[in-house]
Amino acid sequence: MKLGTMGHACMVLAGEGERPILATDPWLLGSCYWRSWWMVNPPGEEQIRRIEAAPFIYITHEHPDHLHLPSLKTLKPGERTILLPAFLRMTMETYLRDQGFEVRIMPPRQWVPLEEGVSAMSLPQWSNDSVLLVDTPSAFIVNLNDAKPLGGLLDDIARLRTEIGKPCLVLRSYSPAGPFFNYFEKGRRVPSRDREDYVRMTQGVCAHLKADLFLPFASQVVYRRSDSEWANDYRVGFDLMRAGWTIPTRLCPPFSTVDLDTLSVTAEPPEEWRGALRDRQRGLIAKEEARSSGAVLGVGDIAALKATFARQRWLLAAVLPRGIAVESGGRRFLYAPWSGRLRETDKGGDCAIRIPAAALKDSLASGNFGDLCIGMFVPTELRERSLAERVNLFWMLMILADYGYADGILTRLRWLLWAWRVERRRPIAQPG
Repeated sequence: MKLGTMGHACMVLAGEGERPILATDPWLLGSCYWRSWWMVNPPGEEQIRRIEAAPFIYITHEHPDHLHLPSLKTLKPGERTILLPAFLRMTMETYLRDQGFEVRIMPPRQWVPLEEGVSAMSLPQWSNDSVLLVDTPSAFIVNLNDAKPLGGLLDDIARLRTEIGKPCLVLRSYSPAGPFFNYFEKGRRVPSRDREDYVRMTQGVCAHLKADLFLPFASQVVYRRSDSEWANDYRVGFDLMRAGWTIPTRLCPPFSTVDLDTLSVTAEPPEEWRGALRDRQRGLIAKEEARSSGAVLGVGDIAALKATFARQRWLLAAVLPRGIAVESGGRRFLYAPWSGRLRETDKGGDCAIRIPAAALKDSLASGNFGDLCIGMFVPTELRERSLAERVNLFWMLMILADYGYADGILTRLRWLLWAWRVERRRPIAQPG
């Protein structure tokens, strides 16, 4: 049995004769986040065929680099089962069923047999992300993707890893994907993280789980927009990981395939990667940037922006009491959470977030405002540097609102109860 990583956050588990059993988060082609994110090494034709042949595909969460709709449209419904975590609220289930896919919601913390000797378990998180555990005859796989389990849940996984007693492979994102490096104070960039922090966090998780191997995962992108290319200097690459790696867990190269019986590792050499920028990609990026430069915010967009902030109004008043400014399409708007007003002004605010107009309009129309901070093209001017962590919290509040967890007191209470249930410590049984 073998485990291979490809694309961005796609792992493929294969049995005898390289027969696919399970694939995750298939991003097979193109870009995401408004033409900002492109794969360093897109899957080749043979790899795509393996993903297409997998009878089970697990989607960890709804971010477009994991739920990549153009890629899913290339997969034929009726030939596979899409496995999803049991979130309190989500939109991807309805979308996938409407596309004709067979969808199965995995019960939390319960083993689901995929075939003889292979079982999977979904661990949803409060933030609408999930961990996928896979038990095979010879290895225990922990796919953390973008999830950051809290202490109790991570302890449960570590205990289960010890009880199962098989070699443990960990897959996890390890490079920035958010606003942390795009903060400014008086025009000077003031990152709220260090790249080395990501190496230390990854090592901490691997050490906690006593992992035998770590596979670089869910961070295999390059930024191509003219307003996001700066972020390539802050990516955490394999060289930085290797230079800072100090624990016994074996660090595998990107795009590795592991023989689970022997733990031997092979990897695609960098000179064979397929991520070179081509004329067609340049054209698509230029088209998106032209669309943004020509976009104009209308009355409906401004009303939608106000409504988006209003969903978390009182929490925003506590987090950023002087307000949040949005600069877009040559205009500047200030939302004052204490009064609930949104007005056009060139002054005020704890922070000023500069957003390309087309992306802002799209996010407001789709209800995915929180996606904007992940695209790496949203610089934020802080009133003072110490506000960076508060702005990080602002984005998390916006993401929770996108998921529908800010729609009234009862919904908030249901979410809090659900979050406590999925994160609390309780026994996880070994596979039957």
